[in-house]
Amino acid sequence: MHDELKNYNWIRNLKSVASETLLEEGVLLFTVLRDITLTNQRDQIIWRWTGSGHYSAASAYEIQFCGAMAPFPSEWVWKAKAEPKCKFFAWLVLHDKALTADNLHKKNWPHEPYCIPEIASHLLTQCNYTEAVWNQVVTLLQLQPAAVQCLGDGPLQCLLQFSTQGDAAMKNRLVGLLFTFWWEIWKERNRRIFQNKECSFRQLASLIADNYRQFVKSQHR
Repeated sequence: MHDELKNYNWIRNLKSVASETLLEEGVLLFTVLRDITLTNQRDQIIWRWTGSGHYSAASAYEIQFCGAMAPFPSEWVWKAKAEPKCKFFAWLVLHDKALTADNLHKKNWPHEPYCIPEIASHLLTQCNYTEAVWNQVVTLLQLQPAAVQCLGDGPLQCLLQFSTQGDAAMKNRLVGLLFTFWWEIWKERNRRIFQNKECSFRQLASLIADNYRQFVKSQHR
């Protein structure tokens, strides 16, 4: 290998390449190898999942779960001021388990998308209808601070954004409202698909605001 890498001697073998695909792969290989510098030191095997570079059974076990759980404390969900059904739905959303059209497609189950594309991040944070409903909810509830004026780029980003607002009590209220909002958007999606009925963004926003006020009031009795 040392002889082939020296002065890019291996490139001479490309003269026998007979297809564009192989030539493209050769160019790609060149971009990978051009920054490699060989030394007289012995090769070392480095375990990338520990700071020391040494393998450990504990690190091997932990890496198996990399990406399996959303990077947020579970108490952010379960301590939120919202009805249990809203928190459970939020838990599904944050773990990408809600039965949106994309997840139904993965299971080869029948599905009829409410909007294109119907993935959780679009349905709950980016859809024009969703944004209009949220902006109206913000107005009706006179929400502060200004950070909640925007839903962000996805459910997890929303949760991380809302969980940094104010003290623990405020955080739990804002996150609870967010989960209630997601639940009502999901119900509106199902209403349009299965019942052929729909609410205007003002109607749904008013419903969300009223329901949330009633829930918060019930918690203080």
